[in-house]
Amino acid sequence: MPLRPELEKAAAITRNEAIDGLNREFGVALDPALPTVLVFGGSQGASIFNGVLPETLNRLQKNFEFQVLHLSGPGKLGEAKQAYGDTSFPLLLLESSEKMELFLGGADLAVSRSGGSTVAELARFGRASVLIPYPYAAENHQYDNARYLADGGAADLVPNDECTPERLESLLAGLLKDPETLKRRGALASSLAMPAAAGRLLSAISDRLPSALR
Repeated sequence: MPLRPELEKAAAITRNEAIDGLNREFGVALDPALPTVLVFGGSQGASIFNGVLPETLNRLQKNFEFQVLHLSGPGKLGEAKQAYGDTSFPLLLLESSEKMELFLGGADLAVSRSGGSTVAELARFGRASVLIPYPYAAENHQYDNARYLADGGAADLVPNDECTPERLESLLAGLLKDPETLKRRGALASSLAMPAAAGRLLSAISDRLPSALR
């Protein structure tokens, strides 16, 4: 799937540049030395992302050092704030942001839905991910999208009804304690990306048009 032009252009941003950009843009003090987890539920803003995942991350802070970038989705900010409570890890929590390149660029691991644009962005930015397909998507297409990255070794696919705090805690703990796996999965994600997808799509359409219509 083609990316928005601004994301395609920004995909080369380094992780440290993105963290610096987040600090400047939002007046926070994220630490580039800490593993960074990005949580976003897409337009659905599901309770898994704003309830179960904060609970999971609160559990993990007992044994791991990390920081979190969380985009709650429209109207879900209060729910997410309440779920995190008085957490001690660095947390940048917003409803949404137009600076998605900074969030994707600054993350080591993303936990998200698996819409077409999200999967394309994760691949283009080379980010390891845990994907939780929206179970009511038309023709279950989010599951197929997630399988693309999971089959390529770049992601874990967790069905929506299996997203318990215990399951997610075990999965995320295994990833957070193994930075090399995160790097390897990020590289595999990059290998699955399709840069300049818009141009390829237009060329494919053009090739199939009668010459009189080109």
